[in-house]
Amino acid sequence: MHPILDVLCHDFASVLGNEYTYYNSSPISSDTTMNVKNLSSDQLILMDNISELMKNVDNNFYELKDLYNKNKPLQFSSYIKEK
Repeated sequence: MHPILDVLCHDFASVLGNEYTYYNSSPISSDTTMNVKNLSSDQLILMDNISELMKNVDNNFYELKDLYNKNKPLQFSSYIKEK
């Protein structure tokens, strides 16, 4: 597992209301061969976008939820459901 990606994905899911144990990993962070240097430019842009949006979760909640739901490699399980 890649620690930076794993923490980002855990934080991402947590701000959307789903807290997973650190024994769980999203697909993008559970790949033991993953290295940040191996991320595609699209993946890097996505991670940067998430990081920027998470600076103000209250204002960007729905956009964050949409990114989570549309990007399977970030998901621990199914979609974040409406509350």
